[in-house]
Amino acid sequence: VADGGVCLPIQTHSLTSDSFFASEIISKRTFAVGTGRDIVIRARMQNADARGIVGGMFLYSLNEPTGTLHDEIDFELLTNLPHVVQTNIYSNEILGPGHVKLIANQARPITAWHTYEMKWWPRRVTWLIDGKTVRTTTSNIPTHAMNFYFNVWAPDHWWPEGSSDLIQPARSESGNVVLNALCVDSIVIKRMGS
Repeated sequence: VADGGVCLPIQTHSLTSDSFFASEIISKRTFAVGTGRDIVIRARMQNADARGIVGGMFLYSLNEPTGTLHDEIDFELLTNLPHVVQTNIYSNEILGPGHVKLIANQARPITAWHTYEMKWWPRRVTWLIDGKTVRTTTSNIPTHAMNFYFNVWAPDHWWPEGSSDLIQPARSESGNVVLNALCVDSIVIKRMGS
């Protein structure tokens, strides 16, 4: 925590296993769509030198006790694609690829500060970057109340766009390295009218 913001790091060693030590913050409160929700986040990846790191900012809800069906609306920053932002959406669907759309942002990479915005209405979702609409859909619109998450992590090979063999977990605490961080200095979630 510094200068009114938070940087969530990812480290190469977890004290409990031979894996990466990721970071995540989850809101205690859930947010229902109601007449509409506007989620505005100002964020950046600290660097894109370490490939295979993902920074996520999203609404998410598991919808059944077995944990297989979920709702989600997201932005994901992938260090493998520093001039691209990934958007995705699920509506009471199994975990998996979802409905991805990659958004090219050639002028300013994910390491620059950007304002990421998700406008969620009962029948439509719109994603904006720096005030510019980059995607709108009327399909697969979530209906359940969701928590807000932001995290940084290293996916495995099941996600080729997000993973990399160039980074490996450290086998000892002495070999630990902080690879990257997702920095967020503002999150605003507010109601919208219809």
